[in-house]
Amino acid sequence: DIDNNKLANINFTYVSNTYLDDDSEDVNVFYKKFKKRNNTLPSNYAIRGFDVTYDILMRYASGNDVSKTFKEGISLRVENKFDYHKKMFGAAENKGLFIIKYNSDLSLQRLK
Repeated sequence: DIDNNKLANINFTYVSNTYLDDDSEDVNVFYKKFKKRNNTLPSNYAIRGFDVTYDILMRYASGNDVSKTFKEGISLRVENKFDYHKKMFGAAENKGLFIIKYNSDLSLQRLK
């Protein structure tokens, strides 16, 4: 294992498909509501399931064809980024990734 302090000292930057901003009001509201309803904090699977479901429901609610909403840009949810791109033969794939940096205080910062 590599010591996180060493990573912070070199401002280590990496790519991830998830990023949870603990300081975000939206994230804190989500956690509070989830815990009240389920008497536990959400697992990574619960957050992913919520994000995917919420994202697709918002696309349906737009009134547009879902595949057309892919061109409307990136959507950020609790822990996931959705940036859909059409593939050959009509399929779509999510290319939403985060660029994250270790800060000197060991906190993480989303760069993009």
